[in-house]
Amino acid sequence: MQYTGRVLVGFWFDKLQLETEIREKLERKRAEGRLPHQRVERLVQAYGQPVPLAREASVFLEYKQRLQLTCPEILDQTYRFEGRRGCPDEDLESKNPKRYGLFLAATVSPEEIDAGLDGIEDGCPLACTPRREAVARSVFLLSKAADDGQEKEEECLRFGEEFYLQLAHASERLYLRSEPPLLDGRFGPRDHNPLRLSVSRDCYAKWRAAHSNPRRRFETDRQPVPACIRLLVIQHVMTGQCLAAEDLVWHRSLLGFECGASVHTYSDVHRDEGPECIWSFVPSSKYESPDRECTNVA
Repeated sequence: MQYTGRVLVGFWFDKLQLETEIREKLERKRAEGRLPHQRVERLVQAYGQPVPLAREASVFLEYKQRLQLTCPEILDQTYRFEGRRGCPDEDLESKNPKRYGLFLAATVSPEEIDAGLDGIEDGCPLACTPRREAVARSVFLLSKAADDGQEKEEECLRFGEEFYLQLAHASERLYLRSEPPLLDGRFGPRDHNPLRLSVSRDCYAKWRAAHSNPRRRFETDRQPVPACIRLLVIQHVMTGQCLAAEDLVWHRSLLGFECGASVHTYSDVHRDEGPECIWSFVPSSKYESPDRECTNVA
């Protein structure tokens, strides 16, 4: 079948028009900052913005104090994933000394990126990262969960007292929240209760600090919480479960290698909380070794 010149010219004009529309659409997206690499750059900048901590740590934890939340007894296993590109016969453990301590931080998943996430917003998931830098995604504030919600100047956090964990640097007030999902809902790592940042300041966002030694919880109840290493079990008020680091669930996100975080109580044969549920607040930029024993317990 042969076509006349008029038909061929018509197809050629249609192709030019389509290419022009695609080019104009691309220019509009570039001007509005909606291209994939532009969105990724904004996310990395928003999550990694430095947030200063106090130079010197106080004796006790105080409300409205910037701090990080670390799980000091969990091993950083990122060297296992980074070394897969090398020789399979090399001993990775001898070249990479063991480092303990993971920090709770907001993260971003591919689903959030595809959904148009443009920063630290309501609904962001959380994970545990080995990065120790104090940045926007890993610095929190202690907020009192009393009826008045007013913290006095230099008021200390006490064992057994309910509080909120608020992200210190975000466009809106975001709180650490865990709501048990329905049967068709989204579960956390290993089908445990998920962790999210939420604007809802309700009962599912309330937490309670307890001593890591169950036999000392009665005597330390309502005592100020000292700012030391390996001390806390952070319990979710509504479920009674503990904040936990899922060290068996590692993944690579936009921000590096991370392990999951959920609300679940890991316990041993003596019904004591396992190392996945032992946490510590880091209120100072001078991070101390997780091996240091706590001596100033009230």
